[in-house]
Amino acid sequence: MNASNEAGALAESILAYAHSLEQQRDLEISVHPFFSGSDGGFRALLPINLHTNGYCLFIKTNPDAWARCIRRQRTVLEAVRNAGGPLVGECYCGVREIVFPLNTLKGETRGFVCISGYRGGNPERRAQALVRRYGYGPEDLRCAREKLREDMPDLPSVQALIVPLLSMCKELFHLLAAELADAPPDDPRTLYARMLDYIGRNYSGRLSLAEVAKAFYCSESTVSHLFKRNSGYNFSRYVNRIRVDTAKHFLRNSEVSIHELAAYVGIQEPNYFYTVFKRETGLSPSEYRKRIRG
Repeated sequence: MNASNEAGALAESILAYAHSLEQQRDLEISVHPFFSGSDGGFRALLPINLHTNGYCLFIKTNPDAWARCIRRQRTVLEAVRNAGGPLVGECYCGVREIVFPLNTLKGETRGFVCISGYRGGNPERRAQALVRRYGYGPEDLRCAREKLREDMPDLPSVQALIVPLLSMCKELFHLLAAELADAPPDDPRTLYARMLDYIGRNYSGRLSLAEVAKAFYCSESTVSHLFKRNSGYNFSRYVNRIRVDTAKHFLRNSEVSIHELAAYVGIQEPNYFYTVFKRETGLSPSEYRKRIRG
């Protein structure tokens, strides 16, 4: 098995372990790697790159708030890197979280794992700030906040459960790095890996071929060629497959409506979301939800 296939298989194991902790231990886990590498390692982890609790889903209905969530991931990365170990903190929306560093075999912190979904302090002050800045309805915001868990588990008990996941992620980083070890910075494989990372952070918006080309100072035809050669799909089909993979996770693990889910994964028109989802899975979103839940 080559490094790319090994990375894909290991990423699937990480995904399965995270799901088991969600189901058996009631932990909401998200994994935020800042190194993408292959399609296999990259795409398999996307479903657990997002918070799925009802409050966070509500917050992300505002594009500006969601963009702020994405930007703050870098801040969290620096905080956990400087701490050199797990942190307990609270996001700007008032959600308490436990954050663990994702390290490479060399000890470099290249991401983090977040255990989230717990109520933070000062709810009234937080609510007023969110209503004022993003225009949420106060009662809608209050109802959404009720979906957060009240009591956060203690750090040692969570850490014991997360250690295997951190170890698997460490090995995944090693495999992904091996794929690009001999590639110079201007090698197409390196450029493609960087594009995957960019897409992973921006697919929930109106991501376009032109935007990616501009971000990496290359032509649209270069981007198209890279995706066709490396993934077998054109750019738009590749991005939509990512959106469908993420939507499948929410259909399995949340009660979010189909209409809301379409916007959440970056497709503003629900009918088009239905078309894309059925093309990729053979089922409509509602049919998929019913089947996967038995």
